Amino acid sequence: MTSVVATALAVVTALCLGRCVIPAWRSHGALVEVWHVAMGLAMVAMLLLPVRREPALLQILLFVVVGAWCTAHLAVRHWSAVHLRLAAACAAMVAMLVPVAFASPASAAAFSGGHHQAAGPLLLHVALLAGTTLIWIFAVRAVVRGESWQMRLGATCEAVMAGGMAYMALLAL
Repeated sequence: MTSVVATALAVVTALCLGRCVIPAWRSHGALVEVWHVAMGLAMVAMLLLPVRREPALLQILLFVVVGAWCTAHLAVRHWSAVHLRLAAACAAMVAMLVPVAFASPASAAAFSGGHHQAAGPLLLHVALLAGTTLIWIFAVRAVVRGESWQMRLGATCEAVMAGGMAYMALLAL
């Protein structure tokens, strides 16, 4: 199942990359798509490769910066469901990576087989599962209500990524 989820995420990441370079495919700015590409690559890597401390720290930094950018966009410019969902997804990614980044060397072996099973407290993973499921619900809602094919395509990509995050949260339970 993990390889199926990773493949779906890779396809969506490629679509987001296409949205970066083909303006007609976009419903939002190119930077939103760049952030989606970065998140998609990180998720595929977390599913298929051992999660190590240094890359986890770099990913945390990236997702904190992206989350802050989304929050600033929401506060300064205007309300945007895309930016809100992306900020929530960044928070979920940080929450998944913190246990790996700050694990003691003795417990690092628990993270050596791809996604970090059983990293962090159970309550955190239940909250991650609930949060990513909510992101998925709102993304699917945006697919149904999308005013253009570009908006529906973007929301579909977000729904697949949120489903991948929910799967990753399930793995950690």
